[in-house]
Formats: sequence, structure tokens, C-alpha cells
Amino acid sequence: EVREYLQSKISKPPSEEGDPEQQPEEVARPPSDSQDSLSFKHESAEEIMSAVLELCVKEGTLNYNSVFSEVHHFFEGLGLHPMYFDHFKPAQIAKHIHCLIAAKRVAQATNDRERMDFQQGDVFLTPIDCPTPTQAQMRTEAKVAKYLDEIWPSDHCVSMTFIASEGAVCQDGKEKLGIFTMEQSKFATLQISEDERSLEKLASARFLEQKTKPA
Repeated sequence: EVREYLQSKISKPPSEEGDPEQQPEEVARPPSDSQDSLSFKHESAEEIMSAVLELCVKEGTLNYNSVFSEVHHFFEGLGLHPMYFDHFKPAQIAKHIHCLIAAKRVAQATNDRERMDFQQGDVFLTPIDCPTPTQAQMRTEAKVAKYLDEIWPSDHCVSMTFIASEGAVCQDGKEKLGIFTMEQSKFATLQISEDERSLEKLASARFLEQKTKPA
């Protein structure tokens, strides 16, 4: 099956087989402590990566080696917090990777990494830096603010998730990756008084379902 074939490819990187001219560049790895913490609630890292790789390959926009390199770096080079992989499903992660690939293509075509920001629907990707933000980061933050103004209805709430990577978005750069995602949902209770302080009434149904014990 396709899933088994892709899993075998994950266990054996393309650099060990196939045409050497097609080999992807060396993939950077995050510090070992972040790798040791890469554990997920329901699936192993390999299973999630396999599912994401399968979805990205089916898109057919790049050859297999290029897709493998991007997916491998996303999982092992960016150093994203394990919460990211618990929060998003493989289809959503694959969408984020496609957005990132598109952003990198724009930057390569223009020879300008400051143009490596990208939006697809409710997903925004941008290279970020601190303490001085990148130009792409400032443009993206302005786009996110405008997008929130446009989608904020009176009878729904909007939640925004921001994820920042520990590793560089490009293997030969220093800027990190910032991912903004938005999601609309309904309030658990519509009848709320102005002085209401109960989280059970003020929070959205989605937040109450996914909140952690400390929250």
C-alpha cells in the first residue's frame, strides 16, 4: 500500500537510494532535547509524519525527494513544540507545509527572503525574528489583524493559534517560522451579562472542549 511504501521511505532517506543527482540537501536537526520531547497523544511521530508525507506526495506539485526533504525538515528541523502536532491533524499539517513550500518558491523566484510570507485562507506563514521583526512578519501581522476584523461576527467567537519554531525556517538561514491560524466557533452561552466572569459562560465551546487542566 502507499502508506507502507512511504513509511519505508521515511525509515530509509532518499540519499541512500535512487539517482544521486536527485538527492535532497542535508536536513538540519534540532537539539536532541527537543527531539526527545517529540511525543504525541494518540500517534507516534513516525505515523503522523507518514500520513503527512502521503498527503503532500498526492498533491503532486514537487518530486518525491523535494517533498520528503520539506516534510522531514518540518518535523525534525524546525523544532516545533509537540503541542503543535497534538493540536493539528495530518491534513492541516500538510496544508501548512504546502503553504510553506509556496512561500519558499516566491522567495526563491524574487531572490528576496523578505517576501517569504504566505496566506491561504485562515493560515498565515511568515519568517520571524526577535527583537527586530522581519518585514514579512510585520506585513503578516497587519494581514492577520485585517482578517480578524473581517471574519469577526457578533454571534460567533474567533480563536487564533500562533506557533513559533525553534529551528530556522530555511536550513541556511536564522529566521524562525511563525504560523498563525484562525478558527470560528460558537459561544457556549449566548445570554451573557456585562459583569459576567465565569469562564464556563465566556469561553467558546471549542475552548472548553480542548482546554488544559491548568486553564
